[in-house]
Amino acid sequence: MQTQTKITGQAKDLAVQTPTGAPEPKWAAVIDDQCIPAPRRKLKVRVLLEQMDAKPGSVLVRDLNSEHDIALHSDQEIDLADGNTFYLVPECEAPKPGGGHAPGKLAFVVDDRPEETPRGDQTGRTLRDLFGLAPEVLLFRDYQSPHDQPIGLDDVARFVDGPVFYTRRDKPTEVKITINGEHYVLDQEKASVRELKQLASIPLADVLVKVEKGQLKELPDDAVVELHCGDMFVSHPRDNSSS
Repeated sequence: MQTQTKITGQAKDLAVQTPTGAPEPKWAAVIDDQCIPAPRRKLKVRVLLEQMDAKPGSVLVRDLNSEHDIALHSDQEIDLADGNTFYLVPECEAPKPGGGHAPGKLAFVVDDRPEETPRGDQTGRTLRDLFGLAPEVLLFRDYQSPHDQPIGLDDVARFVDGPVFYTRRDKPTEVKITINGEHYVLDQEKASVRELKQLASIPLADVLVKVEKGQLKELPDDAVVELHCGDMFVSHPRDNSSS
């Protein structure tokens, strides 16, 4: 099916008409600055703890815009629309119930990269600005279906309607890189270290290194890498002294 692209103004020209009650938007939680995909908007706390592979005895705390953060019980059901930013603490350090609670912190996610903001009522323009995206970049709200929602510059992009988005360009960008001597062609200009390891079947525990002008630059596991044609990467097992 042919899709017309229009960035300026409303994106209704792009929208694929979906039946009433069809797909739910994707949701994600940000825990200790790590983006964790969530299966649905309302879920048990233990689901997030399991996906984080949290240590036994860890308590999930909802991060608020105040000094009174909220410790959550593992069997408690939470609504990510009330705030999707959390952190883990040992049970002995969990905050005690306090007085009045401020709203939970919000984090939008674009291309698996989270950005916190106090604003839940973004537009396509302000959301692109938040993530440093050019106005011409195509932005889509991610749904649990093939029919995702394009977001024009003037369109409303409310947090409660789903905080997970991705980008796409009019013409795929072909980037040729080398990892451990093998050649790969990607249609994106950025990739996380995790994505590059998975692409080259590298164990996630190994260290990924970028070769720059004959120098070896070790990449943090949570880094997002700018990709250019000709980039070279190598990997090696992590030794006991690596952090």
